[in-house]
Amino acid sequence: MSSTLRRVVSVSLAVPVAATAFACSSSKPQVCSDAAALKTQLQNLGSSASSPSKLTAIRNDLLAARVDLTQLKNSAKDEFASEIDTLNNALNGAQSAVGSATSSPTAGNITNTAVAAKNVVDSGRALTAAVDDKC
Repeated sequence: MSSTLRRVVSVSLAVPVAATAFACSSSKPQVCSDAAALKTQLQNLGSSASSPSKLTAIRNDLLAARVDLTQLKNSAKDEFASEIDTLNNALNGAQSAVGSATSSPTAGNITNTAVAAKNVVDSGRALTAAVDDKC
């Protein structure tokens, strides 16, 4: 086989392999980026210490996490339904706890807010870990 023919064969074999590798590495499903956004928001929530002065920040973090969850749910379709429901329930509980702590900032209500926020973070981590397994 001539050297020119070898080069042509080598190039013709390499191009489809390179194109396939490029296509696989650059085309992650939307649910992957939605999970990454949710994960970032959960880190923000996890870093908010519960105290009467931080309740607004926690409320805002919970609202942002709900937006990210809705986007993830829409892109996931029916996948991860159990994890999504668990996080949704945790968000509902945390938003209720923040409401109680805002209207009556007792030590007990502040503690309940901290526990509820931790439940959100834990549920969110379980969801994003499940999504990460698919990405």
